[in-house]
Amino acid sequence: MRFVPTSAVTVEKLKQLAKKTKAKFKIKHAEALDRVARGAGYNHWHHVLLCAEESLRRPDGQLPLLKECEAIVAAAQNGEGRLVVTGPEVLDRPLILFSTPDADAWILEPNEDRAICLLWRGQKFEPEIRDHGREVQIAWDGTFDLAGDAFLVDVDLPAVGQRLIYGYPLRKLRDALHHAKTVERLTDDLFFDRDTVPLTEQLIEELVVIGWDRDRLEEYAREGAEYSPQRNSFLTQVMTG
Repeated sequence: MRFVPTSAVTVEKLKQLAKKTKAKFKIKHAEALDRVARGAGYNHWHHVLLCAEESLRRPDGQLPLLKECEAIVAAAQNGEGRLVVTGPEVLDRPLILFSTPDADAWILEPNEDRAICLLWRGQKFEPEIRDHGREVQIAWDGTFDLAGDAFLVDVDLPAVGQRLIYGYPLRKLRDALHHAKTVERLTDDLFFDRDTVPLTEQLIEELVVIGWDRDRLEEYAREGAEYSPQRNSFLTQVMTG
């Protein structure tokens, strides 16, 4: 359900109107409440109560998560490195937001390795975060991984794309991710290798910048090799006949 800013005054006015509607049309009180609620643009009376409750949680009418995004972007624009793990007052699951002195800002979903770039080298991107009553929908457009000294991202933004980023506060990020992940995900991390990534053309360009030979990288790609940022090496498939 969509969120409609609803004050206590609005609720009281609708209640009074429901009393008049009940008397006028000789209907049950619950039916009168639903009727006036729909007339005011709500789905039903319970929708009114949910919106009133939510309005108390965000008095300015803005989604708490969007406020957190704006705050972390502002920190990045001011050259401030900051890391925030959201609590239940923002969302029913923890998210991680961080900024860097290089004017980068990100929001991460720790259990599914999803990411949104909010700011890249000072260029701001608006996240698609939609409110449906008590449910918040986030249009994640990328993935992330922490491997060795690298922050590896693959996002649907031409300015960023897939790349290895060095210099991010990975120790703090690892600590935050560890505390934000579920027990199931932590167990999964222990038993499954999440270290390698496909060797794409864009990743080849990134590796050439840090000193790898292009011809060798292209040969690895043809062989179906994958890159391990943590080991700074390649793993190839072993074919058996």
